[in-house]
Order: sequence, then C-alpha cells, then structure tokens
Amino acid sequence: MPAALAVTPTSVAPVVAPVAAGVVAATTASATASTATASTAPVVISDAGNSILYDAEPALRLALGTAPFRNHTIGGFGVSVLPEVWQGVFGRDVPADHPAVVVVMMGNRDFPVALAQPDVYRSELDQAVRLVTSGGTRVLWLGLPPLPPNVLDERGREAVNALFAELPTRFPGLVHYVATDAVLGAPDGTFARSLPGADGRVVPVRKENPDGTPNEHLCPEGAVRLTTLIREQLASLVALPAAPSAWQAAAWRTDPRFDDPVDGCRS
Repeated sequence: MPAALAVTPTSVAPVVAPVAAGVVAATTASATASTATASTAPVVISDAGNSILYDAEPALRLALGTAPFRNHTIGGFGVSVLPEVWQGVFGRDVPADHPAVVVVMMGNRDFPVALAQPDVYRSELDQAVRLVTSGGTRVLWLGLPPLPPNVLDERGREAVNALFAELPTRFPGLVHYVATDAVLGAPDGTFARSLPGADGRVVPVRKENPDGTPNEHLCPEGAVRLTTLIREQLASLVALPAAPSAWQAAAWRTDPRFDDPVDGCRS
C-alpha cells in the first residue's frame, strides 16, 4: 500500500502583473477554450482510507471503466492518530488528483477517541472534510462494515458510524454517507464470513486467518459487493462511463492481496 507523504507547506502563487488591454481578448478566448476542454475531461475518482477499502481497489478500478482512479489507502488509516499522515492525504494527496468524488472508508483506528471523546473526533472529521473538499471535491463516505465478533469493536464501530452519518448535515451537498452493513454483513447486521453469491452459492466474502478465526478483510466476492455499492452511489453523484461487461469475473480476482494471508479466501 502506498505510504502517505509528510505535510509540506502550501506554495504561494506568484503575483501576476496587470494585463494590457490589447491582450484581454486573446486571454478570454484562451480561457474559453480551456473551459471547453475541462468540461470534456474524464471524471476522476479517488479513494482514501483503510485496508478494507484497499481490498476493493482492483475491482473498483475496473468497474469505473474509463474514469481515472487514484488510490490513497493506508493500513490503519484514521484521523485520531498520525495527523501528519491524514492531513497529508486529505490536504494534499487527494486534492492533487482534482477528483470529482473521493471515496472514504476508515474508523477502526479511531474507536478509542470516538467512544471517549466524540466531540474531539467530530472536530477532527470536520477538519478532514474541509481539507479534502477545499477544491470542490465531493465525498462518498462509507460506513465501516460489520467486524469479526468483539463487543468492544462493535461499540467502536457503532460510535464512528454514527459520527460519520452526521457529516452530510454539516456539509450538505459535499458529503454523502452510505452504510455498508447490507452488502458486507449478515441479514441481522452482524459479521458474515460467507454470503450467497450471484448464482445463489454461498461464497467467502471476508478472509479467514490461518488459525480459522475470522478476518475483516475482503475476498473477491466481498470486493464485488462493495464495488457494486460504490459504483451505484457514485452514479448518483456524477456521470460515470459504462462499466465493462463481466467486470465482476475479470483477472483482478487473482490480485495477490486476496491471498494474504495465504488461502485466506478458501471456501
């Protein structure tokens, strides 16, 4: 996974000398042409977040068709730790892509703060949103899906998701929140290692550790489920190119990340 760079000072634009009157017409024509070119530019989609979202990237990259996709996921990503990392991702790395929408999923690392100091975490989330939307980018914020059974983890997940769900109210038109429980969880909202596939067969959607314990990360079928949701939600925000036919069964399924741990996606 790519490592985020440390935050660097924002460059200051040079002062522009006054433009002579005779140059105005040519400048206006050039600006008009640039605007026309920009209007036909492809829609760029970025992501930022944790290693669950990382697992969906091979499927998402293909499912977006010709839309350029820029990824910025990092294991253990959160806004309650390592401010030089998340501020660099949200304040520099993603804005440098000039994306129409950035897809965000995170939260595991932030459980302690979200549970003990929700107002502090709320403020950190707001700062992250302000940074990443400063250039007009919109945010598709995904809820954290059900995790392997653990009472403390479930309390933390509920806490961060509740705070994520508040964001569209404070940032109307900029943040769109959607839960992921229905696509990556059992019907009752709990963790599910396997779920019915498109053909009705029960298939693994989340990994398994070598000792047989459940792992939160995605198998190819989990990536298909999450990518399908992401694409549907993105299409409600921006005009996307058509998805390639049969993208769900393409070669991305052999990406090495789906064999880490080894045989973690065995049936």
